[in-house]
Amino acid sequence: MRVFGADSIITTFGSSHRHVRNLVLRLFGPENLRRAMLQEMQKTAQASLLSWLDRPSIEVKEEVSSMIFSVIAKKLISYDSSASNGKLWKQFDAFLQGLLAFPIYLPGTAFYECMQDIAEPAGGGSKDFMAFGGVRLCVGADFAKLQMAIFLHCLVTKYRWEAIKGGSMVLSPGLRFPDGFHIQLRAKA
Repeated sequence: MRVFGADSIITTFGSSHRHVRNLVLRLFGPENLRRAMLQEMQKTAQASLLSWLDRPSIEVKEEVSSMIFSVIAKKLISYDSSASNGKLWKQFDAFLQGLLAFPIYLPGTAFYECMQDIAEPAGGGSKDFMAFGGVRLCVGADFAKLQMAIFLHCLVTKYRWEAIKGGSMVLSPGLRFPDGFHIQLRAKA
């Protein structure tokens, strides 16, 4: 199953769609979240928060997004983000920015970067990633809710933070922080 093209998960119907959806539900459905992923999510959230303590400023949305991506990439493609300096996350983030950008194919634009990042995975590596989301029921919704609940629990029970700068939110089409949201994290006494 491919992310893009005529045979992508978004274009499947009937028995093909049910088959792919069942495969993804086995990985990200409520039963597997409880049985297999809960501890991994908690371990990742705790490690991420601990790594923030030594830094004078953390851009929250960027760091939380990177943390969630590392959990998903490890499960889907056995990708170890700690061994790669976050290169795949940076490419994926540029890709997402390009999907939401005005389609002008000029160097320096988000759309251009997105198209460059699409060309790189298409030229090498696996093309068989399973996507979730779209207009159908999002099988990743339970995963996202659980990951954020675990992260927030770890954050508010063991840490306090101070806003450094930013924090203004804009909804277009997703949640954005035009100036970022930078905090400094401290362990609770």
